[in-house]
Amino acid sequence: IPNGSTNRAFDCNDLGMVRTVTFVVRDGSGNEANCMVDITTLDTVPPTFTCPADQEVALDANCQFEVPDLITGILFDDNCPAATIAQDPVATTLISSADEQTSVVTITATDAAGNTNATACEVTLTAQDMTPPTFACPADQEVMLDANCQFEVPDLITGILIDDNCPAVTIAQDPVATTLISSADEQASVVTIIATDAAGNTNTTTCEVTLTAQDMVPPAFTCTSDH
Repeated sequence: IPNGSTNRAFDCNDLGMVRTVTFVVRDGSGNEANCMVDITTLDTVPPTFTCPADQEVALDANCQFEVPDLITGILFDDNCPAATIAQDPVATTLISSADEQTSVVTITATDAAGNTNATACEVTLTAQDMTPPTFACPADQEVMLDANCQFEVPDLITGILIDDNCPAVTIAQDPVATTLISSADEQASVVTIIATDAAGNTNTTTCEVTLTAQDMVPPAFTCTSDH
């Protein structure tokens, strides 16, 4: 028996070590028999910890988000010390995404014996686009009244350059182009232009284009004959 003792307890300090244990059997007549057994101490207990909750992350000006640090502060439990914890992707990794798109971060705890957490820990990160689109609002315009004292609303949105952190922005005007509006000379009408991105964000600066009607049609009449 090791160290001459009759009992031998093995602990985490014995991990991976091979110790030879001698077993001795004696009968009532004093006869003995013995055998030697090599014992290797193994740790088969995986570490455990509470998996962090899912999170929402904000998209930046490039439609990316930075993976947060999900492991600092995690308390894990294991029978032997020296366990390590890691996440994949690592913190500060930049991920291109889109509004409401999800990405998964896997967290793994590994102890000195190579055991890993038996229950998978996957944290879902949901991207949020909070950045509204911007554009230069067109200048006010004058519009000509036709023979029916109406004018046609011009197309004010074609060619507008929109800036947004994520793609897929739509732009619309109200009233829409080609709408006929009855008016009068110098009467003003307003067209509102709105840009909306895929997340539902709209331009925060109101864009209203004033159309001022101009009556350039001279009156006509039939001149009576000389008398």
